[in-house]
Amino acid sequence: MRRPLLVLLPCLLAPALAGAQAPGTDPAFRLYAAALDAADARLRLHDAPAARRRLLEAPEAYRGWEWGYLMGLSDRGTRTAELSGEPLTDLSLSPDGSLLAVASGDRTVRILDAATLQARLVLEGHTAAVWKAVFSPDGARLATSSSDGTVRVWDTSLGAELLRMEGAGRGVSAVAWSPDGALLAGCSWDLSSERGVWGVVNAWDARTGERVAHMERWTHPVASIAFTPDGEHLLAGTWEFPVGIWRTGDWEMEGELIPPESYLYQAVRDFALDSEGRRVAVAAADGTVRVWDLAGRDILLTLNPHAEGEAVAARDVAWLPGDSLLAVVGEDLTLRIWETASGRLLTALHGHAATVGTVAVARDGRTLYTGDGDGTLKVWSSDATAPARTRWPTGEVMYSVSVSPDGSRAAAAGWTGLVKLFETATGAEVASWAGHETSAVRADWSPDGAWLATTGNDGHVRLWNHATLDARSLEGEGSGHQITAVAFSPDGTLLAAPYGPGAVRVWSVSEGRVVKDLTEGDGRFWDLGWSPDGSLLAGGDGSGHLVVWDTGTWQAVDRHAHEDGVRISVAFHPGGRLLAIGTGDGMIRIREAGTGKVVAELSGHRSVVLGLSWSPDGSRLVSIAGDKTLRVWEPTTGENLLTLPFPEDPWDLAWSPDGRTLYVPVLDGTVRVLEGGAPAGPVLP
Repeated sequence: MRRPLLVLLPCLLAPALAGAQAPGTDPAFRLYAAALDAADARLRLHDAPAARRRLLEAPEAYRGWEWGYLMGLSDRGTRTAELSGEPLTDLSLSPDGSLLAVASGDRTVRILDAATLQARLVLEGHTAAVWKAVFSPDGARLATSSSDGTVRVWDTSLGAELLRMEGAGRGVSAVAWSPDGALLAGCSWDLSSERGVWGVVNAWDARTGERVAHMERWTHPVASIAFTPDGEHLLAGTWEFPVGIWRTGDWEMEGELIPPESYLYQAVRDFALDSEGRRVAVAAADGTVRVWDLAGRDILLTLNPHAEGEAVAARDVAWLPGDSLLAVVGEDLTLRIWETASGRLLTALHGHAATVGTVAVARDGRTLYTGDGDGTLKVWSSDATAPARTRWPTGEVMYSVSVSPDGSRAAAAGWTGLVKLFETATGAEVASWAGHETSAVRADWSPDGAWLATTGNDGHVRLWNHATLDARSLEGEGSGHQITAVAFSPDGTLLAAPYGPGAVRVWSVSEGRVVKDLTEGDGRFWDLGWSPDGSLLAGGDGSGHLVVWDTGTWQAVDRHAHEDGVRISVAFHPGGRLLAIGTGDGMIRIREAGTGKVVAELSGHRSVVLGLSWSPDGSRLVSIAGDKTLRVWEPTTGENLLTLPFPEDPWDLAWSPDGRTLYVPVLDGTVRVLEGGAPAGPVLP
């Protein structure tokens, strides 16, 4: 548990916790903090069920943004259906996407309406677990394979059994249709005292059930099988690690995809061909997914979902439309989305309570389905799986983010001087322009959303019309010095920005004229913030000095010099009575805005505090620092409720107006989107 130095805050924040005992004296708050720590730890180990249990134990009176964030991470699924007490072994969508076939260990196959999850048919007849259920190319038939050693073909409108192929092996783990629907292939294994175990692959005429090919290979069962999109080859993956390739013209083996030598068990669990049949993604028992070039038989990419800990098996893999993304499920209970061009993990989604054994993707990519070992089916929307839900690629490093007052857009300013606008609902970039000659550093929206102010290392302050993106001139705005802050007054009439060593300039927004030049010392101001009523303007400079001006008289009413001499970040509480400052030693101090008295000290960061922001309701303070973390604080106790790591420094942060979402630009060229999400959707009967 992270334990900060505590200096208890007087009851200045009581309205934010109405109905609850003061956190500093309430044992229930200690339970809340402990529940968050436990849930965060369990999620990092992908134990979402345990995380949810801990979160549900957390007292409701203290549940804040961080509780919603962790609860949202624990289940991103949009719908859940409990179908069977036995594992769901395979999911298959009909060609038109209207039906979902669900194979189960309970010996049945359910054909569901893909939109409503209501059962259309239940196919019964297999005498052991069903491992695969695959629609024919025209959707009129369904082929199933089972541990009872048979492959069966069913009419999908009536549920009648049309064909049964017996003697296919000790247990048929998979079945596949040829692209024209004329052939069926299945894979299995057999055993004798003389030979031991060997793999079996069969092919049948799909109209008559007559066997047209029989291949025996390897010394382990064959687990997965598929035809290439052109029908010219048949691929089969084995527990002996390779994927074999046969020509369908003469049924001769053409070659094998053999993984590199390793001490890990690399049995093939399943594989998937891309839409053109050029690449095959192989999910293996060593926890990896290897993407092969089928023609050259070279590994193009190795995806390792378990770099953070124990390698557990990947159980299934599916390409998303466009062949640029892969969905992977496995024994760590997650659904992961990978980018195949870069090999980057885009998201790891939680929600299942047992091994996730199968995944299917709708043809339009807007819906994914997963099934697990306790008989649970989950549906995931493209919103949950889309990278834009959690991160926006910005094309270059962005140093700031600011959200429009209505929450619909976010502005980011970055390395080459570009200013970009994003649609917050989708993460789509809606505008981009060269705002500064060199790096743009900060951006701020006017309270009415009509103007966007930006600053840069080129020494300019620019005021942009949101509707036209035209710049408006400000009197004497070119300082010739790096400008790292800009801030509108709460009523939108004034704009303040640093202006050279020891100086802050204030403009009238309506007239563009200079209202006041403030001077204090010779340090360059790093951060600025207005009190909510506009009566105070606080500035922190790069040499450890804090200054607070009364905007009625423009006189300094508070000064403070921090001993470490490193830049100061500032943020007024929404109630106006408190001012948080972050310093170069990683400390955060909360001061009375009028007196300068320190009422709380928050410790935990190990490097300079780069930014501070209070939640809109004032119940939480969020900080970012050069230790590559974001921290969420309960300010009356100084409790660090949640710590989120990033691969590079987070450089700014902004809340959505409703306080549900945090936007954080990170120096890896992304803006991270952190949602204080709601609990998962309903469980269907």
